[in-house]
Amino acid sequence: MQAVKANQPKRGQEQPKAKAQQHQAKPAAGKQAQNNAQKNQQPDEKKNRPSRRSRKAEQAEGEAHRTSAQTAQGRATQRQKTRVEQPRQQSTVAAQKQETAATASHVAPTTAPSTSTANSAPATKPTTAPTKSADTQATEHTDNRPARQDNTILIYIDESFGGGSDYQRNMSIGATVVDPDDEQALQPFMQTLYPFGWQPGDEVKARGKAREQLESMLRHANTDRAATYAVYSPLSDTGNFSLSFGILYPYVAALIRILAALPTKPTKVRVAMDQRSEITDDQLAMAARMLHAYVKAQTGRDVIFMFRTTDSKQTIGVQYSDFVSHAAMIFGPDQIKSTGIHKLPAIGTQLGDQLQLFAMVGLQKYLLDDGATQDEAPQPFKNPLLNAADRMTHLAEKAADIPDVPEDTFAQAKLVVNQLLQIAPSSVAGAINKMPFQNWYDILARTAALLHYTDESLPPFRIDPDAMQIATDALNNIQALLAGAR
Repeated sequence: MQAVKANQPKRGQEQPKAKAQQHQAKPAAGKQAQNNAQKNQQPDEKKNRPSRRSRKAEQAEGEAHRTSAQTAQGRATQRQKTRVEQPRQQSTVAAQKQETAATASHVAPTTAPSTSTANSAPATKPTTAPTKSADTQATEHTDNRPARQDNTILIYIDESFGGGSDYQRNMSIGATVVDPDDEQALQPFMQTLYPFGWQPGDEVKARGKAREQLESMLRHANTDRAATYAVYSPLSDTGNFSLSFGILYPYVAALIRILAALPTKPTKVRVAMDQRSEITDDQLAMAARMLHAYVKAQTGRDVIFMFRTTDSKQTIGVQYSDFVSHAAMIFGPDQIKSTGIHKLPAIGTQLGDQLQLFAMVGLQKYLLDDGATQDEAPQPFKNPLLNAADRMTHLAEKAADIPDVPEDTFAQAKLVVNQLLQIAPSSVAGAINKMPFQNWYDILARTAALLHYTDESLPPFRIDPDAMQIATDALNNIQALLAGAR
């Protein structure tokens, strides 16, 4: 008992400690109560605090509200701009419609539409049809223009002599006019005269045939693709000219008659005449220059003439002209008409023929006094090949200095050089054929290569007379073309 009592404190001592403990317990209990209250409040705060997902949703919703607000503001701004710009666009469209209507009124007159129709879109439909028709008419007018500006004709000439002295006879000049590109133009005459075929070298003369036979042949040969003309000349040599040009004047006068009778006016005239010993290359070159100058002075048209002589046995067109010239001397008016021959007034029978003769005499004198031609100068070589090359050199030098060389001049020059190289020995022509051949300076280079040789150094060879004649005729044509270009 004493031991237990000893272990128990005394009341006086235990009470202060108990009070202190009570005082300590009260604050502790207050803090605990406060903590408990706070703990009790935290669930409420957590309940009232939004979650992370809800915050994200609120942010997304806020952004959507802001975006929609901006979009609405943009739409409002756009509608305001549209209200401002719409009157401008309407005024612009109205102005364009007025311009379209004005343009259509200039194209073709149309009836004025009503006010309601003018304000509607289909109002422009009536104006489109006249515009298309006007364009179609313009296109058709363009297509109707002549496609070919260059009109070249080829005239074959032959003559038939009548009575008179040997040196002064009357003559009938026959001419056959064809398109040089029409290879079938002379086919009917060829089949009539040579039913079994014609070969160069074959020739049938009109003289000696009966009138009825001649009329039947010419009637079958008559076509629209070959026009035939006949001109009578009381004199075969008119005299009054230098260089014995009076022998060639009847042909020149006949050509003037034929050119006046042609339905279409040519720009180039190529003349192929039957060979005559009295007609020289100088006369042919002079005839081309005189005709060019005379036609230019009379009509204002720039017509190029090119003359050459040919063997009638080699040219069917010259044979046709032989039949025409002979038929014109012996046929009556009915036979002339049935065979399609155009018989033109005789030379010297019309008013102005004498004046034309005097004009030609003065024109020849003027051309001769203007300067001596290269042919009139003494030939520097004995070989005709070298003389032709020398003449071509002088003509090429002249052509190179002319700013506007007549058409076909260069083609004629190339023909000359090719013929000369064909005549020349192969040892000479081989190297020259490899040289350029594009302009006048190339022509000069080739002729200079030929003139590198002399009469002594040129290898021996045989001259082809046909090739030499072609080269000579081409040289005459070049001289006539360059003379007309001055």
